[in-house]
Amino acid sequence: MKITTTHSGWILLAPSFAILSAGVFAEDVRGINPYLTHDNMVFFGAFIQDGKGSVIAQRRDFEPRPVRLDNLGSDEEYTSWLLEYRHRFNEKWSASLGAYRFNTGNRFAAEEDFNFEGRDFTAGSELDLYFTMDTYVADVMYTLRSNEYMEWQLGGGLHVFDASLTLTNTLTLDGQELARDKESQSRATLTAPVPNLRTTGFYAFNPKWSIHGTLGWLSADVDRYSGDFFYSNVRVQYQVTERLGLAAGFQHVEADVEEAIDKGFNRFDMRFNGVTASLSYMF
Repeated sequence: MKITTTHSGWILLAPSFAILSAGVFAEDVRGINPYLTHDNMVFFGAFIQDGKGSVIAQRRDFEPRPVRLDNLGSDEEYTSWLLEYRHRFNEKWSASLGAYRFNTGNRFAAEEDFNFEGRDFTAGSELDLYFTMDTYVADVMYTLRSNEYMEWQLGGGLHVFDASLTLTNTLTLDGQELARDKESQSRATLTAPVPNLRTTGFYAFNPKWSIHGTLGWLSADVDRYSGDFFYSNVRVQYQVTERLGLAAGFQHVEADVEEAIDKGFNRFDMRFNGVTASLSYMF
């Protein structure tokens, strides 16, 4: 397995981690925030993001050509759901699980001839596009430093990408669908487990307000999978009650993952940026 790190995107978290670092020298205040005292936390929310990406489904001797979602007329704004759970085993060790979903679909007229998954699509064809990219995350984290108002963790785990892109020829008349040509349907799928490294930082300004930042990255070749992954998230949280909180922030995700198959390969290259909103519950 080959593993190398990537340095792109660090600037996204620089301000927040500067605040986190500065918090080390702040006055120690006991019992400053519920995040540091509860063993379990659940986040549920949504991303509203601008997304760009391309998919290559190369087969046999056909020349690889990326199918770009934006060039094919797909909506660039993606809405996805998130679900996260964190459990603290003791003062040093914790684990987290997460699930994130991206999806979009559109009907459009192809502006040029192209080949996808070994099938030819001609200019002017009416096509239905459906794209999904689900991400599942499992991490184990070790606390490097913590006190009554901050926590800094380092760890790693596994990202599993489950992505698919389906293109279907559709026969229309005056804008009304008459039939779908299943013989001309092409679908590229990829389910890839990719290891990752991650660091998180938390700093409480007071019992109500806090900031949380996460940075994850890796570049690896594992068996028939290869890929680069970068993830950053900053969110500010307000505690409505001791257990219930509201958070808003910004997230950046880059995922470029390829799977080798018998007749060629599938490659998904995606970039997402946007705001997040979530509800948290601690117990």
